Amino acid sequence: MEKKIIIAIDGHSSSGKSTMAKDLAREIGYIYIDTGAMYRAVTLYCLRKGYIQGDTIQEEALKADLDQMDISFRYNSETGRPDTYLNGEKVEKEIRSMEVADKVKELKLDGVYFIADTRREYPNGSIGGQVIGYCNVDGEGITGLELQYNDILSGTPGTYTAERGEQGFPIPGGVKEETPAVNGQDIMASLDIKLQDTVE
Repeated sequence: MEKKIIIAIDGHSSSGKSTMAKDLAREIGYIYIDTGAMYRAVTLYCLRKGYIQGDTIQEEALKADLDQMDISFRYNSETGRPDTYLNGEKVEKEIRSMEVADKVKELKLDGVYFIADTRREYPNGSIGGQVIGYCNVDGEGITGLELQYNDILSGTPGTYTAERGEQGFPIPGGVKEETPAVNGQDIMASLDIKLQDTVE
C-alpha cells in the first residue's frame, strides 16, 4: 500500500494558504482538510447534543463524547471541493449556517477568526445541474450556464491592502487602501424545478 505524506501550508493571515491548499489537493488527488469546517462540525455536534448554552460549552460532557464523533472529508467531483461529513452524514450546508457561525464566534477560540466571503449556493442541490452547471473552488463557472455567463455573474472582486508588522498583522493606523467589490448581475432560467426533479 502506498503511503502518502501529509502536506501542511503555513503563512501570514490572508496570504492565500487555503486557496493554495485547495488547488494543490485537487491537482495531486489529495483530500483537503478544512480545519474551519472541523470547528464548525464540532459546534454543530455540540448544538445537536445541547452541549452549548449561551457562550458556554460543557467541556467535560464533550470530552466524554469524543469517541462518538467522526469528522471526515470526501471530494465532490461536481463542485471541485471536499464535502464535510459528521458521523457519515453530509453536513456541508448545516455547518455553513449562521447559527453555527455565531456559536463558533461566541466561543472566541484561540487562532480562529472570521473573514467575510461569498460562494455560489445551489438551493435545489444537483437538480438541473446539467443546465445550470457548477463553479470551482474559486467561484469560477466551469460547466453549463455558470460557465457561459461567468463574466456576467462574477462581477469584480474588491481589494484590501494594508501595512503589516513583523508578525504579519495589520498595523493600527498604518497605510491601507481598499477598493470595494462590484456585484455580478442576475440571470433568469426557465427551468421547472419540480418537472426537472421528476425527469432526473
